[in-house]
Amino acid sequence: MVSALLAAFGLALVVLTSFLTLALIGFALVGLGLSNLIPVLFSTAGNMPNISAQAAVATIATFGYSGFLLGPPMIGLSAHWLGLATTLGLLALLVLVLAICAP
Repeated sequence: MVSALLAAFGLALVVLTSFLTLALIGFALVGLGLSNLIPVLFSTAGNMPNISAQAAVATIATFGYSGFLLGPPMIGLSAHWLGLATTLGLLALLVLVLAICAP
């Protein structure tokens, strides 16, 4: 939860600042906050009670690769339609939802 809040704060900093240094710090906070997401998801999936660890980890890997392939084009398309600042703001809200749902 703290990691997602850190990432949301970083994205908000990127959106709200006009200084390059602060924007780079914001992106660093996003990376720091989201860097442990995949290990936590794999660990949680492997420990699910009514699902085999192999099937759960494979499912998480499939979703992860799908997001890796579909995420950048969707962000680019959204930035084209709505603007980059709005798109990054929406991503900050989505990461905030991740923080709220984390417990």
